[in-house]
Amino acid sequence: MPNVSLASSINQVSTACLTDTEAPKQLGVSLAKFGDVLRPVPATGSFTRAGDPLVLMLTNVEPGCRLEVLNLSKNPEAEWSDEGGKNTVPGSTLKALGDGRYGVVMGNDAAKKLGVDPGDVFEIRQVDAAGNPSEPTRIKLEQKTQINVQNLGSAYGKVDLIDVPALPMAGSARIRPYADAAAPTVLTKNVRIDASSADKGVLRGTKAIEPGATVSLHNEATQKTFSVVVGEDRKFELPFDAKIGHPLHLWVTDHNGTKTDLGITNFAPSCAKAGVCNTASLLAQL
Repeated sequence: MPNVSLASSINQVSTACLTDTEAPKQLGVSLAKFGDVLRPVPATGSFTRAGDPLVLMLTNVEPGCRLEVLNLSKNPEAEWSDEGGKNTVPGSTLKALGDGRYGVVMGNDAAKKLGVDPGDVFEIRQVDAAGNPSEPTRIKLEQKTQINVQNLGSAYGKVDLIDVPALPMAGSARIRPYADAAAPTVLTKNVRIDASSADKGVLRGTKAIEPGATVSLHNEATQKTFSVVVGEDRKFELPFDAKIGHPLHLWVTDHNGTKTDLGITNFAPSCAKAGVCNTASLLAQL
């Protein structure tokens, strides 16, 4: 953030007790990548590795605010109200680009301290000096596409001990993303299978899996596969066809294609007092 120490030393007086209750604007994100910065080698026309940062380009940044991150890949049920679940972006990694635009470039060590890994889904918000938070912005780190980055070398310090401003032809710098090596977290305590009838069921979950991941169920008996994408509200419902006793194979794939295999469970819902099984037994007695 800009150096506001001189301005903040100016005395301000009011005859009434006034407080700041206005929340900052929601952050905009024009770029989010985690990978190797590749520096062009003019003599050969090739590229060489120049650093390995997390790069974010942000808009609507309010000077004096701190930036906070909440990681939904590490903990799909994380909430902003949980003080232990959020981390603060180091102010030293922020560079002003003008017109409310800021860039964040940090190396592996700083990104680890922030709790962000390649491919993660996380939210970022700004909080002003009075403690007013903006609405969070959700970021999904896409790790499959290499991109060119304009003006990366003009405003940044060192990234992993590499002098980024020394990059020639800054506009032609590239980011080669790392592979998303972390399989998606699945909180099975927040997932359940309900029987809607003797041959149909619903797999559902709330705050069990990161948004944007695909939940898949394969009926090993019928060889039919059913899939659904976890919504931005962190909920999903997946109707499927299966008879009681059929083996069901479950897995989750994140937005980068990394998979968590949950294995096989038989379709065997227990009878709830007011549930489907109890209703079916009453109907059978008529």
